This record gives sequence, structure tokens and C-alpha cells, in this order.
Amino acid sequence: EMQSITQSATARHELEKTLWQLGLLGTPLLFAVNYSAAHKLLDAPEEIQDRLLLKPMILLPSLPDSQDWADYLNEVGRILGPTLHCDLIANRNQLFNFTAGLRRYVILLIVRAYQLAWSENRRFVTMQDLNRAYGNGDYGVARKRVERIVKELICGGASGKTSQDDCPFPIPEAISQAYARHDKEHKAREFSKSFIAQELAAEARARNLNDGGVAQATFAPKMSKTSSKSRSNRSKTAAELHEAEIRSKSHGK
Repeated sequence: EMQSITQSATARHELEKTLWQLGLLGTPLLFAVNYSAAHKLLDAPEEIQDRLLLKPMILLPSLPDSQDWADYLNEVGRILGPTLHCDLIANRNQLFNFTAGLRRYVILLIVRAYQLAWSENRRFVTMQDLNRAYGNGDYGVARKRVERIVKELICGGASGKTSQDDCPFPIPEAISQAYARHDKEHKAREFSKSFIAQELAAEARARNLNDGGVAQATFAPKMSKTSSKSRSNRSKTAAELHEAEIRSKSHGK
């Protein structure tokens, strides 16, 4: 484990020295470093890079449609039990976008969701709580890094100004294409769900307006005016007939 070495001001030189000495033992050397330490080694002299960095094996988050990701979410759901009121597998793509597939961010997101639910005197968590947790200020630092990592995975490497959190090596094209395909499909699904929701809402509003119109038509104000007018017309016609009959008799005389 090389991470503790990277904390000092002379971290790069200590890291180089340690790995160089281990390599002199003559046995195959396999070591693991985080992105930050790998960035430091990339600043080392070329002969150090040639010995230590020629065959990197990049460990990336599991793809959202992978069995590994599904198994992890299943285990999380099993541990949380009846306090979890949502299907993590059904929302696996959304959870990946919330956490970049990093386990520690999954835990952080869920803990924040439970805190929000507990603050409302609820002892269970829904997908809506997880959505709120992602947008919550307490998850802000993680959210910023997650968005950067997801973008990097899709683009196949760091885009723009790099940071110590960016992958120091190019991501294989096949893997970046798989992440890009997931992102495209996820956005298409989200757009479709949003569009369907808007259509259903519009239909509901139209139904409510139509129902309101029928209800108004069944009430009597206009009907009573019409009936009153009809009765008035009938009375007027009867009076005219009576007057005509009187005139006819007077003419006959």
C-alpha cells in the first residue's frame, strides 16, 4: 500500500525509492497506487517511468449494467432490509450517475438519504430521498467529483484541466465506449420518462377542463333563462292570438 507515502512533501522521491528497491529484488513486482500517486510517478525521470509504469492495469468502476454492480446493489439492499422502500436494481443506472460506481459514495449517498428521512420522522428511505440526497449540500463535494469522473469515463480520459483525481492513463476505447453507450441510453430513458409524464399531465389537465365544462352545462342558470324565455314567448303568442280574434269579430260586425 503506497498511499501513506504520498502525504509528505518528499512523497514522489520516497515512492520512487521504495518501488525501485523492491524491483531490485529480482522477483516480479506488482504494486497498487491511487491516481494521485500515479500522477506523481509520471513526473519522475523517464528511466523510473520505464521500470514502473510500462504495463499499468487500470481499475475502473463497474459498468452500470454489469453483474458486479448488480451484485453489490443486491447486497446493499439485503443489509438495509425493510427500511429501504425502493428497488436499487431497477434504479441502477441512476445510482451509478449519482456515485460514479464508487462504493464509498454509494454509502455516503445512502447515509445522507437516511438522515433526511429521519429528520422527517420516517424510518424508511425511498428513491425520492436518494434524489434529494444527491442534490443536498452535504453531498456537494462528492457530487462535483462524481460528475467529473463520469465525464472522464465517457470521454476516455481527463478533459480540460486535469486534477489528482483524474485517471493518469488513457482509458481503453472499448471501455469508454461502453460508458458512453450507457450514458446515452440513460439520458434517452430519462427523456422518455419525462416526456411521458408531461403528456400524462397534459391529458389529465384536458380531462379536468372537459369535466368542468360538462358540469357547468348541467347546472341551471342558462337553462332557467331559456325556460323563462320560452314561457315568455308562449305568453306573447297567446295574447296576439286573442287580440287577432277580437279584431276579427269587430270586422264581422
